[in-house]
Amino acid sequence: MNKSTWLIVGAILLGALLIGGAVLFAANQMSFKIATVNLNKLIQDSELGQKLGQELNNKKTEIEGKIASAKTNEEKEKLTKEFEQFQSTKDDEFTKKAKKAISNVCKKKGIKAVASSSMFVHNELDITDDVIKELDK
Repeated sequence: MNKSTWLIVGAILLGALLIGGAVLFAANQMSFKIATVNLNKLIQDSELGQKLGQELNNKKTEIEGKIASAKTNEEKEKLTKEFEQFQSTKDDEFTKKAKKAISNVCKKKGIKAVASSSMFVHNELDITDDVIKELDK
């Protein structure tokens, strides 16, 4: 076989590989579901979010009262740090439970990825209500 014959055979094989790869990629993309979750709604509408929000408000009121009666800046700073630590703990608690609920919903629905709804202009698969139901179990 001469050089031009090998080039033609090589081009045909390369074309077949590219077409096969494109078909596999397209088939894989059809099964890849991306969903969104509205995090603000999750916090505001879930029983857990409301409960933790109330706990934060109660602690804030308590700390503000203590700060008002604190005599030194050091005491005020200590109280402020106490509230920040409490807030961080509650945020971590919510995040951990929300991630578990999101994961459970994704497994049930065959969803491969989830993003905040604020990242997309449009997405047809919003699972916020399902996640709220899972959180509130």
